[in-house]
Amino acid sequence: MALHDEHFFTLLAVVPVPSTVEEYPWRACPRTRALPVQCDAEGLCVLESIVQWVVNLMEALGAPGVGIAILLETIFPPIPSELVLPLAGFTSTQGDLNAVAAFIWATAGSLVGAWLLYWLGAAVGARRLREIADKIPLTEATDVDKAILWFSRYGSFSVFTGRLIPGVRSLISIPAGVERMPLVRFTAWTLAGSAIWNALLIWLGVTLGANWHRVTDVMDSYSTVIYVIIAVILALALFFLLRRSYVRRHETPEQRAAREEKARETYKVYRELEKKRGKP
Repeated sequence: MALHDEHFFTLLAVVPVPSTVEEYPWRACPRTRALPVQCDAEGLCVLESIVQWVVNLMEALGAPGVGIAILLETIFPPIPSELVLPLAGFTSTQGDLNAVAAFIWATAGSLVGAWLLYWLGAAVGARRLREIADKIPLTEATDVDKAILWFSRYGSFSVFTGRLIPGVRSLISIPAGVERMPLVRFTAWTLAGSAIWNALLIWLGVTLGANWHRVTDVMDSYSTVIYVIIAVILALALFFLLRRSYVRRHETPEQRAAREEKARETYKVYRELEKKRGKP
């Protein structure tokens, strides 16, 4: 499998060289919209260079190249999956790449990258990672702070939701490692969140076709929807917690005794199961 030359030039043809960011706003960094276009000595935009690099990687390796790109994106945030995966989706419509294979490899790359950041967080700690983040282009210590704050607010479930939030999804693995979150649980949440994110972006690339680079406009609305959904879930959780607290404060002695008796019976059943499994 290889990208044909005409397909390569078709990809570059939909990436015209603009005179200003305002003319083609997609060329601003998708992680920080306010950044101006950054060009090298030859006048090539940084994002255009990334696009060409990804095309070359997929040309050489096919679907595994997508996995490698996403692995690098996970541990090196300036490489945006918001460009890599839609490009893979568009390429699949040209008959040069299998979208399902790209999804599988991308999800595997996401998981391996997340494991690396998890172990890095466990080994190095938050303070040192903030110093490292400040030295990486297009990454700041505040990005690490944002991920740590997200994890401290929402616990292990934040690994799942964080994988769906641009700007948080890569770095959310760090506080999970710092807090020594159980690896099996971390892996499960990471796989679930990464699968949804990767499938969405590849599907958008397939749907948008030659306009795959417009995916950043779609992701703005998507991020807003995700924040609203999370806010609703948290509001419902808070409501049920307050309701349970209210009910317990106003229960009669008989109701309290019945509830405590049920809890003791449940604990006995749990202990019996633990003994059968050979646990003390």
